[in-house]
Amino acid sequence: MIYKKFDITWSGFALIEFLVSAKNKIGKQYKTVLDIGSGQGTHSQLLKYIGLDVYQVDKYSNNAEYKVDFISHKFNKKFDVIFCSHVIEHQRNVGLFLDKIFDLMHDNSILIITVPNHPVETIIEGHLNSFIFPCFLQHMIHAGFDCRNGKFISISRIENSFIVKKDKNFDLKEREEQGYTWTQKHQNRSFYELKNSTIDNNKTYVYNCEILEHTNNSLLFNSIKNIEINIKTNNKPSKQYGIEINMERWGISIKI
Repeated sequence: MIYKKFDITWSGFALIEFLVSAKNKIGKQYKTVLDIGSGQGTHSQLLKYIGLDVYQVDKYSNNAEYKVDFISHKFNKKFDVIFCSHVIEHQRNVGLFLDKIFDLMHDNSILIITVPNHPVETIIEGHLNSFIFPCFLQHMIHAGFDCRNGKFISISRIENSFIVKKDKNFDLKEREEQGYTWTQKHQNRSFYELKNSTIDNNKTYVYNCEILEHTNNSLLFNSIKNIEINIKTNNKPSKQYGIEINMERWGISIKI
């Protein structure tokens, strides 16, 4: 088989999990995609190649269908998949950004969102927010996303990703609340018990994934920057996409 190669630096792990685990839903339940902050459109090109109807929104890109400001633009449709790769850390208003994403999803939509996982004390131009696991999780559950039944991938000091749906019990009135306390509704959305504690952000962690697994004996990635992730070979799709995801920065290339 001849594979179409896509060179991707960020969000490759979340894409692999989504593409393989949702194989039977792509083109059926999942047809339309909104790629927020699509940039050069690399992710969009891959998603289009496998048959999805992709719309790019990026106020700085001439390739985008929506060359507008994501927050201020009034979209006239909802999307089956929202894809957001390394964008939210640049936002001045994280809550408003997540609310806008939530409102563009219907009940069966899915959000694939990836952020950098660099140390909180690191200062990087344009990165206005830190999305280490404890902060990222709390933003997501306060915004109404079902992280308990969703998927989470934390790659040691590289990036964190959620693949989630909306919590069907979320009440829009919760947006008026302040984030002072954890309530039972927050606990219900979280796969991690919300309590004052310390989390080691140097570790790789995988939750509820069908394709990716965390293993100290990884055959694929354990020698690459302490990434200990494996692909469950028994869950690979019988019919392949014919694509190769090449993550040169991490020395990884996967054919699916």
